Amino acid sequence: MDFVQEMKSKAKSLQKKLVLPEGSDPRTVKAARIIADEKLAASVFLLGKESDVEKTAGHEGISLNGITVLNPAASPLLDKYAAAYHELRKHKGMTAE
Repeated sequence: MDFVQEMKSKAKSLQKKLVLPEGSDPRTVKAARIIADEKLAASVFLLGKESDVEKTAGHEGISLNGITVLNPAASPLLDKYAAAYHELRKHKGMTAE
């Protein structure tokens, strides 16, 4: 078994959640479709503004069925995640703003 097939087999058996950033990038949307179709993850999430992700998918002729689109900027958890990120990165000069 080659490396790629081995990784696909492992991913399929683990059935993890997969979150892909840059959901409006055509390559990311294509990858999400392949991962969902091949059932390499229990669920697939694309991050980005819903309208942008849908526009990209439509332009590429890709269905988003079985893929969840999440807009981090509109998430009720944004402040919580921003605070956690700031805490992890403040030693490198990251500010809360």
